[in-house]
Parts: sequence; C-alpha cells; structure tokens
Amino acid sequence: MRDKKFLRRIIEILFILLLIVPSQPIYARAGGGGGGGGGGAGGGYASSSESGGGKDGASAFDFKFIMKHKLLFGSVAFLLLSGGGVLMFVEMDRYSKVVKRKSNKLKELALKDPYWNINYIKSVVEDTFYSIQYAWNDDEYERVESLLTTSLYNKHLKVLEELKSENKKNVLEDIQFNGCRIISLFEGDEKQWGFIWVEVNFSMRDYIVNTKGKRRIIEGNDNYSRSDFEYWKFVYIENTWLLSNILQKNEVGSGYKKLYIEAENAYGSSNMKKV
Repeated sequence: MRDKKFLRRIIEILFILLLIVPSQPIYARAGGGGGGGGGGAGGGYASSSESGGGKDGASAFDFKFIMKHKLLFGSVAFLLLSGGGVLMFVEMDRYSKVVKRKSNKLKELALKDPYWNINYIKSVVEDTFYSIQYAWNDDEYERVESLLTTSLYNKHLKVLEELKSENKKNVLEDIQFNGCRIISLFEGDEKQWGFIWVEVNFSMRDYIVNTKGKRRIIEGNDNYSRSDFEYWKFVYIENTWLLSNILQKNEVGSGYKKLYIEAENAYGSSNMKKV
C-alpha cells in the first residue's frame, strides 16, 4: 500500500512538471490563436501557466517529498531537458542542410525574376506584418485587403465581426517585427502559383478589452509584451506576393514537417532534393 502511494505521488508530480515545462499562452492577434489562417475567434488569449492544487494538497508540489527523492527527480528532469535538446539539435541540423539548398534555389530564381530576391521578399513580409497588425488594431482591416488573398481576408474579417458582436476588442501595442526566415518554397508552374513559407518572429502586447460600459481588460495583460513566432504563407500571383495562410507552431509539426511536405507535393518527390 505504501509503495502504491509512493508511486502515485511520483506520477502526480511528474505530470505537473510535464504541464509546466511547455506551457505557453496563445494570443488573438491578426491570424493568431486560431489556425488555418483565421484568428482566435471570440478572443484567442488563453494562458496555461496557471495551476492550482486541491485543498488537501494532493495535486500540489510537495517539495519535501521531492528533496527526499531528489536523485530520482533530478535524473528524470535531466532526461526531459536533454531529450528536448537532442531533438532541437537534430531539427536545427536538418534545417541548416535544407536552408542551404533553398538559398541556392532562391539565388537561381532571383536571377530570372527580381521579385524572388530574398531581401525583397523579407521587405514584403515586414511591410505586410506591420500593415495587418495596425489595421487589425484600428478596426480598419479594409486597408489591407490588397495584401491578402480573398479567402484569408474574409476569415480575418469574420473574426473581427465576431469580436465586435461580443462587445470585445483585440488591442495590439508595442508591435515589433523581429525578423523572418524562409522555410520552404515552390517556384510555381502552369498548374499552380508559386509560394513561400516564412517563419515570422515578433513581439507585442496583446489583450482583449470590453467595448460596452466601462473599458476593462477581460483577457490578457496590457503590461506584458511577449515574443513569439508564426508561419506565414505567401503566394506569388502576377508579380505580387499575397499573404494566404497563417499557422501556429503547434500546427506545423516537428522539423517544419507540414511545410516541407507541401513543397514536396508541389514539386513532386523526385524533384524535392533540388529545393
């Protein structure tokens, strides 16, 4: 009986550790929190960093218990952290090899078409990022209709309309673009438009306020500016790059799997090695 109780306490504490390590809040910015290119409808802010134990303390941290068995917990913590480090190293090594091929492909495309120049693409990404965030914050999204595909523009409009119908407003402040990098690309052919997937890094304060009665924050924190990143897809249509989709990191998969597969399917598996 004592052994069962001991095992149960270990499992409970390890479970809590697993919840705490990856916890990250999700925001409702333009394109954020909802996936598939839309926003987090009805307010996408949700923090998983809060936790509470039962009154009897059964689910709370028992630090005396942890210290008593610190060798066991230390070993488990090391395995968890080092395992994550190994996975990150493998993914970054894979990325460095793929990015070299993409860099060569971009240089080749830029010689034929200046709109594929990497510096030009990065300037488009930055301009689009600032434009849509400010338009979202100002409730004047029609200003950026020409920067997005029709389907994504309509998705974002729907989110803004839902927020308004619930007497809510998503406020974005201290908006900072912190760079981007191209993850995968397809140059296009007679069957489909060319496209790029870009990792966009940024920081901002992102929270929800009510618009009916006295203004107050109902979700998020106006004192907290958070760094984050998303994956943006741009399609190349008639010498113009248009934003067509936004994915969150949990939607992409380990090692940018989803983004690589899309490019692979576009090129055909036999030609993917060239990209």
